[in-house]
Amino acid sequence: MKSPTVENYRMVLQYCDNPVWYAVQALPPLADLTGDDAISAMASLFSNSVAVMLANSNPRIAQAIESWKATGGKESLVAVGSKRRTETSIALGHPWVLEADNQTERMQQLSTLFDKNRAERLTREAILKLHNLQTTEGGWSWFSGMKTNFLVSINTLEGFSRLRKLGVPLDESQIKEMQISAVAYLDKTIVNQRKKNPDKNLL
Repeated sequence: MKSPTVENYRMVLQYCDNPVWYAVQALPPLADLTGDDAISAMASLFSNSVAVMLANSNPRIAQAIESWKATGGKESLVAVGSKRRTETSIALGHPWVLEADNQTERMQQLSTLFDKNRAERLTREAILKLHNLQTTEGGWSWFSGMKTNFLVSINTLEGFSRLRKLGVPLDESQIKEMQISAVAYLDKTIVNQRKKNPDKNLL
């Protein structure tokens, strides 16, 4: 088409033969335990727990990142992968790496995310924070010192449930105690609300 106002552009078609990478690219921003609230703690717990699970079940990820570290971060994962077939398969199946505007930054995020020692430490810290944010009523408050919040409590329980469904191993004893207390709080809250106002929906 010829027109003085038409500009050439591009259309990019992405294909990923390993859908897990679409989930991986969303994990780094959530992994750091920066907030003091229950929502951030659960997000950090979920992200780091999933990262550890992926690292354990996909050893090629760790191999590729270690190879990248060995270059001093001077080569892209694609370049490193050309030396090892397994790393190449990871790189080519990962549009986040291929399209990164800042390759070094992106690779550093991957390296940090799949640092098992760091992820396990943050997981323990997130569980401790959730334990401290659980009130005597059994539910969770949004921040320390605030009242127990029904929706925050549901969100936290849902996070634990999703991790269990994914088969992520966690400290069952401590988490089970928190879950039992939270379920008891939710049950009591729902019953009391139904007595006061049968037509009101808590959600």
